[in-house]
Amino acid sequence: ATPEVTIDKTGDDLSKVGDEVVYNITVENTSVGSPPLECTVTDETLDYESDPFVLNTGESWDSGPIPYTVPDGAEGSVENTAEVDCTFVGDTVVVASDSDGHSVELFEPAFSVTKTGDETSKVGDEVCYDITLSNDSSANTPALTCTAEDDLLGPVFSGVLPLGDTALDPICRTVQSDDPNPLINTVTLSC
Repeated sequence: ATPEVTIDKTGDDLSKVGDEVVYNITVENTSVGSPPLECTVTDETLDYESDPFVLNTGESWDSGPIPYTVPDGAEGSVENTAEVDCTFVGDTVVVASDSDGHSVELFEPAFSVTKTGDETSKVGDEVCYDITLSNDSSANTPALTCTAEDDLLGPVFSGVLPLGDTALDPICRTVQSDDPNPLINTVTLSC
């Protein structure tokens, strides 16, 4: 009789700090001619421990979804390993065990906006504004869909913002007689 088990841990491949990652763990009794095994699964990173379960040869156990929130300060990737230890039913000596790790690559979204324009002007003159949208995310970040809206000029951008700087064409507006002095306006980028 050869008691043997295999464990398989799956989960999301890409995530970011603050997001929930969902893992799933399966265990299969791959023994040959062995009595049933009583097993427990643990995963230290996920702070997870299953209730004991019994598997006959050829049977499988599934954890169901195990949620985990990527903690503040995590960088690069989240590495974690699930382990299964099994005994014969009613015994305490581990006769079969296995482990399987999983890695979640972390991305870091980041974006910014700059706006410049004429410092002085007068009613009836045209003032032109230069707006640059910047996608400063890590290279593995999924595409950012963004909108930029200016409280004076209205919507100025909507769509996928590529990595790096995107300079918009200058946007010009004629100064109106009822404009406040000074004429303050702000562009807001949301992704």
